[in-house]
Amino acid sequence: MFHRLFARTPILVVIGLCLMLSGCGGSKITKANADKIATGMTEKEVSDILGGPSETSEVEMPDMGAMLGGMAGGKMPGMPATPKKAKQSVWKDGDKAIAVTFLDGKVVQKTATGF
Repeated sequence: MFHRLFARTPILVVIGLCLMLSGCGGSKITKANADKIATGMTEKEVSDILGGPSETSEVEMPDMGAMLGGMAGGKMPGMPATPKKAKQSVWKDGDKAIAVTFLDGKVVQKTATGF
C-alpha cells in the first residue's frame, strides 16, 4: 500500500508545483496596475509596476507649445512646429493592453484597454 503511495508522490509533487507557480506568477497587466500609472512617472517607476513591455516604438508628438504660440518652442502661431520624438511602450496580456507614452523619460499619456 505504501509502495503505491510513494510511486505516485513525484507526480503529485510536480502537479502541485505547477499549480502553485502558475497561481503565484499572475499577470501584472491589471486595471489596478494601470490605475497606478500617472503622468510624470519615470520609465523605471512604470516598469517596476508592470515589468518589461511587450513592445516599444518611437512616435512623433507635435510640439503643442509651439503650435499654440507658447514659450515651449518659441515659434509664432501658424509656423510649422517641430515634432518631438517620444517612446511608446505597450504591455499586453491577451485582450488586455496598457500603452504608455514617454517624453523625455516621463509619462505623458496612458491608455488601458480590455478591462
